[in-house]
Amino acid sequence: MFNLQQTGVILISPSRLFGVAFFSFLVMYCLTPSATAVEVDGLYTAEVSVPNQGATERTDAIRRAFEAVLIKVTGNRNIAMLPELAEPLKEAGRYVEQFRYRESVTSPTTQARNDALDTPPAEPRLRLWVAFDPTAVNRLLRELALPAWGRTRPLVLVWFAVQDGARRYLFEAQLEPKLKKAASEQANSRGLPLVFPLMDLEDQANIALSDVWGNFSDSILQASARYRTDAILVGRVHRIGTNNWKGRWTLYQGNEVAHWDGAEQTLEAALRLGVDGGADTLASRFAHVLSDSVSEQLLLSLEDVDTFERYTEALDYLGSIGQVEKVQVAKVAKDNVLFRLGIRGTRQGLQQIIALGDRFVPVTERLAAETQSPSLATIEFERDGAVDHREADLAYRLLR
Repeated sequence: MFNLQQTGVILISPSRLFGVAFFSFLVMYCLTPSATAVEVDGLYTAEVSVPNQGATERTDAIRRAFEAVLIKVTGNRNIAMLPELAEPLKEAGRYVEQFRYRESVTSPTTQARNDALDTPPAEPRLRLWVAFDPTAVNRLLRELALPAWGRTRPLVLVWFAVQDGARRYLFEAQLEPKLKKAASEQANSRGLPLVFPLMDLEDQANIALSDVWGNFSDSILQASARYRTDAILVGRVHRIGTNNWKGRWTLYQGNEVAHWDGAEQTLEAALRLGVDGGADTLASRFAHVLSDSVSEQLLLSLEDVDTFERYTEALDYLGSIGQVEKVQVAKVAKDNVLFRLGIRGTRQGLQQIIALGDRFVPVTERLAAETQSPSLATIEFERDGAVDHREADLAYRLLR
């Protein structure tokens, strides 16, 4: 496991690392063992500033916190502008599970600077932390036919080049804490997990400033392979005039490439805009409208389930997928299990979520890779006592 430099957006423990090969991406990147998706916590919580603990101020703060949660959960940063959400936002308190106040603490660095400058200490800033009921929020989204983006989300690696006048340089997170904080805070507000390159000797040998500035995909993909992320965000930002920064952005994810640009008044704001564009693009691919009832019944076959522990692992994983409403065992034969799933949403949406994880690998893709003959997927499993994968809508193997 590489010692990735985390953005501070979330804590990534080994048990929460997910991966999948970049099938049908670009050949260079496909040679990496797996990609790493992440289960994001805190999607249904938000913290906002509040002037005091009065009832009116609290009501307004809860509304703002609810808007922040809806942005994370739906992936739509303009969600509050929808007319159908005007009334729910006014009644945001109905969806609150718990809340608490806290006073923000001045960091040791800021305090030391204030002491050195003999600056009077700032007044404590009051914050309100609010947790909303996930079941109630999801029900609201289903009733309004609005999309929901589950907890399993692509991990994004960020390459960022800057031109400020005659100076052009490659962003290094450890040397630019202000820019790193801007990206991390914006990613956190969108529920998007980020990592930055280490820029160690290996990175310096694999990629140059000109590769990022020119968006040379071969070099970028080769240098990114060690990080095994699901997506790569590449930004090139340059100053125009005194207070204008123009950025060009590219997102590589799966076999798709997206481009966009934009301008802001500060470099930090330009970086936030790039993160927003990446989140917008990924949400458009992974957020799905969930029906109010089970919309489809699927049979999913799973092989290599050869112990009770692995059976429990598979059952728990399927049950943890937000789109899966019901899991039943339909058939067991040797080390193969046939599950009957009731899902909300589409089969394609379920396949996308499973593809982000490192638990299941599609059987047909494995066989095709090994034999170059997809027809063997049928022959392989016509053996005594084994599950015939022709019974299943989806066929996977449980990874070890």
